[in-house]
Amino acid sequence: MKSLFSQRLSAAGLGLALTLGALIAVAPKTAIAEQSIPSDAELARNVTIYRDSYGTPHIDGKDDAAVVFGFAYAQAEDFFWQIEDTYILALGRYSEIMGVKGLNSDLLNRAFEVVSTAKRDYPQLEPDMQRLCEAFTAGLNYYLATHPEVKPRLLTRFEPWYVLAFGRHLQIEMCFRYTADQQLHAADGAIDSGGHWFERLGHCALAQ
Repeated sequence: MKSLFSQRLSAAGLGLALTLGALIAVAPKTAIAEQSIPSDAELARNVTIYRDSYGTPHIDGKDDAAVVFGFAYAQAEDFFWQIEDTYILALGRYSEIMGVKGLNSDLLNRAFEVVSTAKRDYPQLEPDMQRLCEAFTAGLNYYLATHPEVKPRLLTRFEPWYVLAFGRHLQIEMCFRYTADQQLHAADGAIDSGGHWFERLGHCALAQ
């Protein structure tokens, strides 16, 4: 049987995280039996991260979980602030760091119950999918544990269900708020960079 990911990949940017999150957001749900998960130390022993002359990390792992663990770690080395920012957004807590500018995204997140449904549905994901989520967040947590100089703005520990929440929030942002903003643009000739869709939603309806 083919593995979900090749055991070697070049990690550049947010590609794998985006793919993993979106895939999990629509993954089939079945009842599963509890499985033992490798420790962070074991995952770390099973992966090698090599950076080429351009600084691009190449991940060589014993299995898929080790590769995803290494990818998350390497990504955190390069873009931890962006990873944390993305997950704060996905958890509907953006206004806690951005103030009123983050309120509209949080309202959208809460309206679709992203966090509560992610927590509810995560235990029903396929075992292999859960293992990848756990490996990815373990890589982020291992990075924080080994880099005490890094001070997160809000999230000091990442949970596996965050990946499911991220995939769902991403789809909502791109499929709902983006569409609403485009419709609002046609209605009033201006798109607010903050995405204030709640404030002008009635305007959009009147224009249709």
